Amino acid sequence: MPSVTEWYRQLSTMAGYRAIAWQKQVEQIAYIFQANVAEYRRFLATLQWRGSVPPEMDVANPDTLEQVLCECQRLLHNVLTAISTRVDQLRRFVGHNFAADESIAIEYRARVNSLIVGDVAAAFLKNLRNHLTHVQLPIVLSTETINTGSIASDDLDLV
Repeated sequence: MPSVTEWYRQLSTMAGYRAIAWQKQVEQIAYIFQANVAEYRRFLATLQWRGSVPPEMDVANPDTLEQVLCECQRLLHNVLTAISTRVDQLRRFVGHNFAADESIAIEYRARVNSLIVGDVAAAFLKNLRNHLTHVQLPIVLSTETINTGSIASDDLDLV
């Protein structure tokens, strides 16, 4: 009877085992991105107008607004960095695991080119991520207008 170590070595060389491991790796790469996007969306949903002045927009407490804007920056940074991480890891994954099968690598590059290259939104997100990572975090501003009986808040702006 083979040892556990020998059994595991034999198992890990089987094509099905490798395919399941690859699938799990791709799922983990996707999870990082999806979880960051979900967290950012939940945060933004808390800032939606609720019919009264939200506590985070109360001009009597500017520190709270500052905290909200800082959290907005942090979450935006996480989403944009997760995009880059996903691209880099998938590129490495395909190159490492399918180097022997050039047809898969060719198909992967063709799909990337058809879906990403030339896409305005993808280029914008890539440039924004590069700016955030290599130049500076955006300065997040919010403008409130207070009149007798009404308060209006513009959308958050990135400068």
